[in-house]
Amino acid sequence: MSELQLPSGFKASYRAPYTPAPEPEVVEEVAGMSDTLRDKLRLRAQKDRYFLAKGILGYQDVNPYTHGPLCRAIEQGDRNRRMYLMPRGHLKTTLCTVTDSVGLALDNPEECRILIVNEIEDNAIGFLSEIKAHFESNELIHKLFPELIPERFGGPGSRWSTARACLPRSTAYKEWTWSAAGVGKALAGNHFNHIKCDDLIGFEARESPANMRY
Repeated sequence: MSELQLPSGFKASYRAPYTPAPEPEVVEEVAGMSDTLRDKLRLRAQKDRYFLAKGILGYQDVNPYTHGPLCRAIEQGDRNRRMYLMPRGHLKTTLCTVTDSVGLALDNPEECRILIVNEIEDNAIGFLSEIKAHFESNELIHKLFPELIPERFGGPGSRWSTARACLPRSTAYKEWTWSAAGVGKALAGNHFNHIKCDDLIGFEARESPANMRY
């Protein structure tokens, strides 16, 4: 059988491309806005997951037909336990894990304590790295939410590490804003108010009776 040839322009990676550096004209326009208009943008970024994903975080593959209904469902907070299913490569992690974790933190930084779990800890850390990158380098977030940008992104005393990160806040929770873990990691004594379970069972685990029992 001949090797499968991908169509021209088809990306082999399933990670969503994004542009963390907005157009300078957009950043300049936001910087020159009145406080009233900037507050409206802040509120929309906090509440509207589609706007946050495409307009602020720069995920250009997000579209209203495939992802609009998913974003509306994510915004509904009337159920404690929810499960979202989409085919691989349809930006489920981008929206449900990365974008929503950013939005929850923007909306309530004082109380937000999110645990991100994946079958493999390195994958969960990768999701967290993407979240952190938006706060480190996204100029629109810097302009709209300057109070949530840490003074330092590393070094002694900082609350910004490989597996955890915390936004500036006055509350004294031991849990940071975001924590990443793999399945089976000991987390006794932690109290998170949001848990993102993203792909807990991979192909190999699915075929293992012992892993499925665990």
